Amino acid sequence: MKEFTAYLLVDSPAGKAIHELTEGVSEPPEIRETDTISFTIVSRHSMGEPTLFVQDHPIVLTSYKKGDESVEYRAELKRHLLNHFGLASVALFFEVTAQIVRVTPINVVATKINKEQAEKILGYLSLKMADVTKICFSKTQAGSDSQPGDNVDTLTKLNFSRKILEAINSSRTRFMTQPCKRSSEQLRITPYDDGAHITDREIDWLFKHLDQLYPVPIDSSKVSIQNRYYSIDKIQRAVVERNTNLFENQVIYGFLINLKKFLLDIPDHFKSYKPNSKHAGFYTFDSILQTIEAPLLQRRHREAVQLVRQCNDLISFFEKYLPCQNKGVLRPVLTPLAKRYTHYDKTFRLIDEWYKLGQPKWSGANYLFGMKSLDKLYEFFCLYKLIDCLRDAGFTLTAAQTRSAARELGTAGRLEVFSDDELSNYYTFTGGDKKIQLFYEPTIWSHSKYSQPNELVDVFHAGAGYRSCWTPDFLIKTEKEGVESYLIFDAKYSDHSNTKDKHLPEIISKYYLKTRSMSKHGVVEGPGAIKAVYAFIPKSFNDEYGMYGGAFNLGERLACAPFFGYVKLSSDEERGFNSFVKQIIRVA
Repeated sequence: MKEFTAYLLVDSPAGKAIHELTEGVSEPPEIRETDTISFTIVSRHSMGEPTLFVQDHPIVLTSYKKGDESVEYRAELKRHLLNHFGLASVALFFEVTAQIVRVTPINVVATKINKEQAEKILGYLSLKMADVTKICFSKTQAGSDSQPGDNVDTLTKLNFSRKILEAINSSRTRFMTQPCKRSSEQLRITPYDDGAHITDREIDWLFKHLDQLYPVPIDSSKVSIQNRYYSIDKIQRAVVERNTNLFENQVIYGFLINLKKFLLDIPDHFKSYKPNSKHAGFYTFDSILQTIEAPLLQRRHREAVQLVRQCNDLISFFEKYLPCQNKGVLRPVLTPLAKRYTHYDKTFRLIDEWYKLGQPKWSGANYLFGMKSLDKLYEFFCLYKLIDCLRDAGFTLTAAQTRSAARELGTAGRLEVFSDDELSNYYTFTGGDKKIQLFYEPTIWSHSKYSQPNELVDVFHAGAGYRSCWTPDFLIKTEKEGVESYLIFDAKYSDHSNTKDKHLPEIISKYYLKTRSMSKHGVVEGPGAIKAVYAFIPKSFNDEYGMYGGAFNLGERLACAPFFGYVKLSSDEERGFNSFVKQIIRVA
């Protein structure tokens, strides 16, 4: 018996259908956003109670039937994925094993309204980002529904190829002067040089090959024997030959040949996506990507052509200075000889990473790997709108960085150095007497010995286990005259009704009631430093809706924190959002 089995049940006008959600790679079932869905989980007693996550939101499962070895759990969600568009990740967390298991995602097809919204958002991002493909393989979504062994997206491998070529090219002088080689002494018949020193071994060869001597006048003689004069054109000498046909050089030479093949396989045209799904009146998320695929691929193809030229140049360099055989794909192994030279060591490590990226295919699903859902696209939209609004409010952007989560370093995390294709998730602004830090998908860690002064801590989770933290979409930290305040926002591609009844109570509970601030002395204090918890939504009858927020709402003359609510932000309407951000920054 398997550890668990997961089923998705779909109730649509076309009838009922059941899909098994497996751990391995499988074709995502396609459903309409308006379909009623439910889940059934059958698991062993030994695994403990499961928690279901759809798009990382926990779903309550009810025990339905118990057997001798297994328990059946169910969750009826009705139109849970209404207004969702694209791939929705599905995962299970088991209490006893304390592990999360990703299963087959769900491909949600949407109405024409959501399709048009996605196209507008994508158009805005294309204008704001130098290369909109950054969102295709951002850290924030890479692997959200991938399985071990999945192929990486092609853009990541293309950019990594550029990095390796630059590294090898910068070490050309070292490869030429400090190659991996073996030297051997060989006897060769070479032209005689008047100024060259003749050793005893060469004299011995000469007396054994007297036929090489011929008489000449004394003024042009090279050899004198008993007052007779001779000359010689050739002589045998010991020549030290350099052999570079070694494994270490074959690895790099073979890699360059394989890299060139990969680059040449990048097409200069692209097959269009299927315009809609099998459901009439509904569209797949892939359908919006056809608006950007051609210019993106053309730019990448031009880049690949330039990289092929660099690759050819390096291949010629190796053939001239480090000639060796092409043995095909040789995975780099750091031999004692390779370890002696830093340029071989570094190159071998890069080549190993390149091979580990697999062999991605130039198809739509792999090429635009990260663009999985309108939810994620809306997050990026909100991020850049926040940046625009802060600039409009008179704040100057002073830094844009990429940081990775590190509990011991607090919410700020660890500064990383990535390529230009990595999406920044940490921004700093200055203006007047205020300093502002904007975090995208920060980690608010549970309280522990690593908790940092002047930061927020999660007081709901305990320890350092899985999900022992909060990860809001956006966190703004303001600092004025040594006083720090926090604003927490979540992007919800939903309508005002669902936000008010479901999303807003959830984020208020997490980010206010179950979150505290640390004093500058490292003492846990109340949530007073959290001035606002708001949701950004694209659909609402009102531009802004505040609730639960002190005696007055944010827009009132005598506004008083904390503030809770939601504000509308869409591709067609942002006035209320701009006004809200400027007001909340002023009050914080």
